[in-house]
Amino acid sequence: MILEKYESTGNDILLSTVADLASYGVEISMSTLSGLAKQVCDRHFSIGADHLILLDEQGLDREDFPGYSADDLSHCRMIFFNSDGSSAEMSGNGIRCFALFAKNKGFGESLENGDWIVRVETLAGTKSITLKEYEDGLIQGDVNMGQVLFEPEEIPLISDSSSDVPETLLGKQRRGMAANSGIPHWTLILDDEDELNSENLALQALALRFDERFPNQTNVDTVVVNSEHIVTARFFERGANETLSCGTGVTAVAAMLSKAGMCANDVTVFIKGGKLRAFQSNDDSWVLSGPVRKIARCEISNSVS
Repeated sequence: MILEKYESTGNDILLSTVADLASYGVEISMSTLSGLAKQVCDRHFSIGADHLILLDEQGLDREDFPGYSADDLSHCRMIFFNSDGSSAEMSGNGIRCFALFAKNKGFGESLENGDWIVRVETLAGTKSITLKEYEDGLIQGDVNMGQVLFEPEEIPLISDSSSDVPETLLGKQRRGMAANSGIPHWTLILDDEDELNSENLALQALALRFDERFPNQTNVDTVVVNSEHIVTARFFERGANETLSCGTGVTAVAAMLSKAGMCANDVTVFIKGGKLRAFQSNDDSWVLSGPVRKIARCEISNSVS
């Protein structure tokens, strides 16, 4: 079985098409593909990745995969799994890697300026990704993430306000706020980068993903505001533990801090895997921008069936 590996700022993704998996004898069902994700994303006994993402034809009615918009204007569909086998609505880095994979498979269309656009069905709606290739071979992917949601029922969050979700972390009461940028995010503000780099942070932040105020669990973002345009962050994801980068997290952090008046509406977020930019467009939607690249074409000797 052949899988391809892509990455953006250290968020590594394994990719295939549903048609190719079927040709390898893999049953196209939620349970089988969940098992496959756990197998191939294991960093010790397999290839290793944060996520497994599959490309499917747009508009299909698959009983095991409900909730897609069947958008006639989309080019393809993204089926997303975390490394623990759980599914999720969206991934900001994942969908930009997916778009480059889709382009290499012939999906999408060229724009007049030479850029490439791919419109993708996701469980968080149809997303448009623009790919731009520079002379040095660097490829930048920009995804319109849509409007970030702040109403508690849209996150979902059991609270009267998404702007005031405090929590104790590293022995201090922290200002917290929540939003949905495709998936739920809970951002907690730290004092400085010494706290952000604390060896005790990960264990505590990972536990907060299961806070009862978030019925669907949540990603946890810990951040330091360096200036109105610069933020440093660590991300602790549902289904993938701490990751070097998180695109929905960068988008949510930028939107929440901008709404709170702590940052501008154009923010560069430095993460362990590099940096990503999130900025607000004229229609109040947020755009996530950063590099994407293909790492490898991998052959794995056995599969889940």
